[in-house]
Amino acid sequence: MKVVLPALILASLLSAGCSDKPLDTLAGCYATGPQQEVSLKVTHDDEAFGVSLRSDNGWSDPQPMTVIDRTELDKLIASGDATPDEPAVLAGLKSADQTLALYRLSEDAKINGKAPDSQYFGSFYFGTGTVYRKECP
Repeated sequence: MKVVLPALILASLLSAGCSDKPLDTLAGCYATGPQQEVSLKVTHDDEAFGVSLRSDNGWSDPQPMTVIDRTELDKLIASGDATPDEPAVLAGLKSADQTLALYRLSEDAKINGKAPDSQYFGSFYFGTGTVYRKECP
């Protein structure tokens, strides 16, 4: 698998439409570190995805997220060893203002040449990296 800088993920956000099964796994709660508290919640109803951020005052109102198109997902992480049936990035969502994106990675995905310790990856206005799915509070 080829190496791609995490910054490429943030820079490559456009479009909409993706596979349902991995996409459904994006709804849930996330932390920015394995020992961190949950700070991000993605919700999904029959029609839309939304994202809420946690602060000292509780959860923000959900902001809409859109599905990232399969073509754009394929560009996010170079998949030299992956086949079209096994892309490195399985699904992705982005906020309307493109300050936040969340991705579901395949089990064999690599980031900067290393296997991540989570199958979820986030791009935020303050940085890009692995995020950890956790039980919602």
